[in-house]
Amino acid sequence: MTFYNLSSIRTMRKKYCLRVCLKGIQFAILLSLVSYVIILSSSQSFEDMVRGAMNGSEHSHESDHSMVLVTAAHETNFRAVQNLIGSIHFWSPRRQIVIFDVGLNDAQRDMIMAWCHVSLLWRSMPNNLLPHFYDLDNPSWKYLCVKKAVDMYGTILWIDPGSDVRSPIDVIETILKRDGYFFIKNGENNVADHSHFETLQQFGVGSMDLSLRPILSDDLQGFVRGSQAYTSILIPLLDCVTNTLCMIPGEANSKNHHSVLSVAAAAASNIELKTHTKLVSFERKDFPSQPEMVHGILVYIASRKSNEYWNKVKNCTVKAEHKQEV
Repeated sequence: MTFYNLSSIRTMRKKYCLRVCLKGIQFAILLSLVSYVIILSSSQSFEDMVRGAMNGSEHSHESDHSMVLVTAAHETNFRAVQNLIGSIHFWSPRRQIVIFDVGLNDAQRDMIMAWCHVSLLWRSMPNNLLPHFYDLDNPSWKYLCVKKAVDMYGTILWIDPGSDVRSPIDVIETILKRDGYFFIKNGENNVADHSHFETLQQFGVGSMDLSLRPILSDDLQGFVRGSQAYTSILIPLLDCVTNTLCMIPGEANSKNHHSVLSVAAAAASNIELKTHTKLVSFERKDFPSQPEMVHGILVYIASRKSNEYWNKVKNCTVKAEHKQEV
């Protein structure tokens, strides 16, 4: 029989504990590596699955495009546009931005041409449009801009210049690439009560029960070229805005002609519409007092009431005269 003194036993215990600890550390490292590989493999498989589904779909959309942010500017809303661009530069500093010029002056154009990652489309409104497109209170021109931007860039998010970004917006891009569209509600849940009957007829939904179809806000909307929403909502929407019977029917007003976008979405029976209103707010009180603080609500639909980011616009070293307009 072998006898060990107390010192030997302590030494043996230390060595045993050390071996156990080392084995535990090795196992933890191995488990972490395996988990990491599984996550990567699962992510890749999911992406491949999505791409395969898209490629096999009649309405596949081009999700490889980075989301471009789109808005419009004219002489009187320039400060609101500056505030919006400042918020994007603060929260998404490398995001590409496109501004449609619907009535800027030369000095404002020069300022915009110096802003980082910003391109200017048009130089005032085209002169071959129907008269109602030149009425900026009529949203027809907005849908024309949205359609042109989607066709040019593939994946776009329209943000009205009265709004601003309050956190990184990558999650919106993820939704856009997944669904092919991005919409938010505007508080109402009855398209029929807020749409002119002639417009409903033009979209072929005059006899449908629209009581549960949501009113959509056109302040924040996104489309992906080639998606079902592009084919079934945006293209019919553009057909409507170029048809005076659909877009400006007799006796139309803000109460009975609230959102043509909502009617177009209601008519798209092949799309099970999802909205993401929880990602935005129409109230300043829902955000932190300091605009630099990250928040779960991503966009403030401010209706030009916000001016907290206008001084955060970044100018690039490219001089205005050397930066080309699109």
